[in-house]
Amino acid sequence: VSGEIRSLCSGSLPAQLEHGLGHALRLLGARSPIPTRILADEPVLAPTAAHALFMVASEAATNAAKHSRALHLTIELIDEQRCTSLRVSDDGRGGAVERSDGGLAQSRRRLAELDGSLDISTCHDGTVVTARVPHVGS
Repeated sequence: VSGEIRSLCSGSLPAQLEHGLGHALRLLGARSPIPTRILADEPVLAPTAAHALFMVASEAATNAAKHSRALHLTIELIDEQRCTSLRVSDDGRGGAVERSDGGLAQSRRRLAELDGSLDISTCHDGTVVTARVPHVGS
């Protein structure tokens, strides 16, 4: 863990991303205390975009495990025509709140630097966090 924190602070990619974002998401799902389904294309992404999407997935999965009481988690990575989308959904109690000093707000800022976006939809039967980053040159 300390090595991963050091690599994040130094700006290098977490070791999980060495084999692609889809692989990293499968590892994340395997570590989750909530049974997780991974549906992942393997888009070609800039390292900064892959890192940003991985951090969104990690934050959303952590929040679901801590707060949602979810029984299932789904992480989808979709390579679209002009962007790559990441969708993390749970079947928990909803109520996700984006705090200015929290991980979701940090994710939003990181994505904005890449001309990306973050949407959060939450209700009584779950939460969906969707991140998008444009393809380079789009």
